[in-house]
Amino acid sequence: MNKKVLEITSLHTNNSQNYWKNKTYLERLAALEELRKIAFGYDPSTIRIQKTITVTVLKKNKKASGRLQDLADLENLEK
Repeated sequence: MNKKVLEITSLHTNNSQNYWKNKTYLERLAALEELRKIAFGYDPSTIRIQKTITVTVLKKNKKASGRLQDLADLENLEK
């Protein structure tokens, strides 16, 4: 997929249907992923932020439970 060219055409043309029918499923999925990134935005740093928040909440919950296994898990997470 050429990422330097973005062409906007009507969705109701036969040319569009023929174009996508001639593409492999991997090419269609790659194009779909590009459209998803355009529509919803893509920022790789947000993935890391979400993971950090999830681990922080996990540690808080394990500490609050007070169960021996959770406290042992908490020690292993902090290493």
